[in-house]
Amino acid sequence: MSITALGQVVIVINSFEVVEEFHRKGTLYSNRPLLPMGGLLLGFDQTVVLAPYGDRWRAARKLFSSAFGPGKPIQSLHPIVLEEVREFAKRLSENPQELYKHCNMYVSWDLSVAIARSNPLN
Repeated sequence: MSITALGQVVIVINSFEVVEEFHRKGTLYSNRPLLPMGGLLLGFDQTVVLAPYGDRWRAARKLFSSAFGPGKPIQSLHPIVLEEVREFAKRLSENPQELYKHCNMYVSWDLSVAIARSNPLN
């Protein structure tokens, strides 16, 4: 049985055997929603948050968890993030018409490199 709610098809399963089958083969039947604006158009479709399930996603998720997983001192990153936000704001105030470029550079490069160079989690 299935129903449509807010344009999304929802499949209703009332059999334990079918649920077990879906659970065993979960990666075949599940994936993340496709977000055209946030993913495809802005180029973030391969980030850990928006990437489809698969080997690449699992490898990225494992790497992310090893650095930021439970028990990791995320608070140690606050000074690094604050410094990078200040630098981002400075660049943006100097050249506001390039907002997209500044955002893309900040998210994809500046913050990642600053965290990697500081190595605060070791």
